Amino acid sequence: MALSPRHSRPLLILSCITISSLFFYYFPTFRSTDPINTVEEKINSQPSDGFLQQQTNDHQLKLNPISLQHQNTSLIEEDQNSTKWYQNPSFFSDRLIYSPTVLVKPTKILFFADLEDFTLDSYVRTDTFFYETYEAAQKHPSIIAKFWGPGYSDYDPNEDWNQNINKRFGCGYFQIVFTHYGLIKIWDELLTTKPLECNTLLIVKGGDCNFGQCVKDSYLLNGNITLVRYANELVEMYSYLNILKAKNRKYDYLSDDELSQKFQFQLFGHVPDTANEWDFYPLDDWESKIYDAVLFGKINSYYPLRTTVAKAIQASQTFIVNSIKLPELDPNWKDLKPPKKLNWLDPSHDLQRKILQDFSKNMRQSKICVFDGSIEGKFIRKFSQAMLSGCVIASDLPNDHDTILKNNIIELKLNSTIEEINKAIKAALLDETELKRKASVLLRYARQHLTSTRELDLMIESADRYRNGERGYWFPTAFSAFCRRYNVEDPGIVPECFFIGKRCWTGFRLGSGF
Repeated sequence: MALSPRHSRPLLILSCITISSLFFYYFPTFRSTDPINTVEEKINSQPSDGFLQQQTNDHQLKLNPISLQHQNTSLIEEDQNSTKWYQNPSFFSDRLIYSPTVLVKPTKILFFADLEDFTLDSYVRTDTFFYETYEAAQKHPSIIAKFWGPGYSDYDPNEDWNQNINKRFGCGYFQIVFTHYGLIKIWDELLTTKPLECNTLLIVKGGDCNFGQCVKDSYLLNGNITLVRYANELVEMYSYLNILKAKNRKYDYLSDDELSQKFQFQLFGHVPDTANEWDFYPLDDWESKIYDAVLFGKINSYYPLRTTVAKAIQASQTFIVNSIKLPELDPNWKDLKPPKKLNWLDPSHDLQRKILQDFSKNMRQSKICVFDGSIEGKFIRKFSQAMLSGCVIASDLPNDHDTILKNNIIELKLNSTIEEINKAIKAALLDETELKRKASVLLRYARQHLTSTRELDLMIESADRYRNGERGYWFPTAFSAFCRRYNVEDPGIVPECFFIGKRCWTGFRLGSGF
């Protein structure tokens, strides 16, 4: 006898929970690490070959200088007698500075991307995270970084990427080759080649994975490590069963025996969106901030809270203001002569630098930064940028880093009305001491865990883990994976979970508190 929907739902809930339990019990290891303990373990560990060794702060200053654009000495030199608002000992007593790890032997990393992506596409794409990470790698004391790929004069388009790397640098010269989903010409080329040789690992970082397209695009056969921005997507889009399904569909030209010989489960890790602390830093004097509350980010139905505030600004129904207008794109940008190599200081990239500088300046001049993490509850890059800028966040609570954010942001709902938003932010502005406390706590956390330097250390750690035989899922920070919306058009839809390939009415949490 068929069950009615009313009777079948309890069975569906039970089956999903059961499947979830079996998934954690039988399938590759999930590992969640308290990030603060991880830092302390590195500091206390004895240096030995193959392990990371913590360097002194003085060493950091010599080897990891702040950028040419700005030198914020207040964040470099810790003055115990300082009266700067973010160094108030009543807010926190831990060190503000994250010292990058030092390897006994430097790690050589190739940032592999099409030159056309940097010279053309990134010119009109304001999110240049890949190139900002490369800039951080150049400053890292234990990384020798190189940017190279198709489009360079010494890259042979008639040979695959493996042959090109070996010919140009020598087999095994790099310990890591790092690339990202969506770089213009790279992906098609990756799909036609073989694994890297001479113990070089391929690490690929994924972008937005709405509805699982990243799994379809994943380099499952010849890649070694996949890093994902949002932790909950690892247990949703990158579930073990989804990986197996994608593998069988994607490589159906191989026989079962060939596939079983060539396919090895990767190490999948969570590395959040980060930013550079020399681009995003706080004002030393809180009273120098000139904006009470500023709205940041693009406006569309994917970001309902921003849309509500933007409409209210247009209708003069709120005291919140729009962020400054970013510089206009040169209408003749396609005619500009592109640089022959990656160089942020090249005049042809003045626009990106200006956008980045104006955006970060606006954040640090604001007491409260208003945005949201989308209908999917993502810890988007604006969280890291605002935290590093000393700006109190007014947003929904995202899935990642939710334990530290919970009591340190002005928490709003995606469906909050403008009246509710105005009331919450006005109330927060009445207590400047609490605003400073919130901003200070998250500034300290971001400096420790959400910089590109920290991201690079996690990348190196993932390579060490892979070489030590670890496969499965690695979570350096705590996170939640609650059911969430995927339908932009219907704001009333019940939150859904993509879990192990099916929609189940379940949510769960991994990781310890901070």
